[in-house]
Amino acid sequence: MISVVARIAQYIPTALATLRLRSMPEVPPAAFRMPWGPVVPVAAVIVCVWLLTQTEPERVAWGALAVAAGLPVYGAWCRMRRWREVA
Repeated sequence: MISVVARIAQYIPTALATLRLRSMPEVPPAAFRMPWGPVVPVAAVIVCVWLLTQTEPERVAWGALAVAAGLPVYGAWCRMRRWREVA
């Protein structure tokens, strides 16, 4: 169940990122435009938050711990990638 909570928690920033990327002028225009534009990502965030509120608090805590455990790995990967680009 930790995996499900962690995936839902990661889907929220992904859905929010679609809103941000669509509004950035330096991003090339999309080849496909979804009908109703931002309604789908906003609805996805609302559904994800609702699902998390319906989950037992202990499972949400374990899922948050799993996501937090991955943050140092992600940070190390970003630093290594940046170092390789400079070198």
